[in-house]
Amino acid sequence: MAELNDDKTIHLIRIAAADLPKPDSDLRSRLRAADAAAWIDTEVGRVAAAVGSSAAAVVEGTASLEMLRRMKSRAVAMARENLHARDRMSALLVHRLVVASALLHHGVLISESTREVWDDRLLDLALDAPEPWQSLLRRAADVE
Repeated sequence: MAELNDDKTIHLIRIAAADLPKPDSDLRSRLRAADAAAWIDTEVGRVAAAVGSSAAAVVEGTASLEMLRRMKSRAVAMARENLHARDRMSALLVHRLVVASALLHHGVLISESTREVWDDRLLDLALDAPEPWQSLLRRAADVE
């Protein structure tokens, strides 16, 4: 059997990594769909309703910081509990948007990741998100 040199190892790792799920990339593709605005409203609305809020409150800034934290916790639980990629994508969507809302409307980062990481994530999603979500994402990243 031939030994793997660094070039071969890197090549094999790239081949293996090409098949790994790319959640943010998949989410951005979903945001480009014709029904993206309705899908966002439905998914965010479903989680928001469970804590006594609404999708409009997330985007407009009337959701309290505590409600946003509870929505984030529900999104994390959804991602852990669901095996279906569609449900995990919805959870990722809600997670990203409630963190953006907390940043923009309350000036609080409700995540352990750095602000720099979040600015990059939010700007990437804003490239494909429909309004009013695009503005929320851009403003949360403090570029608008």
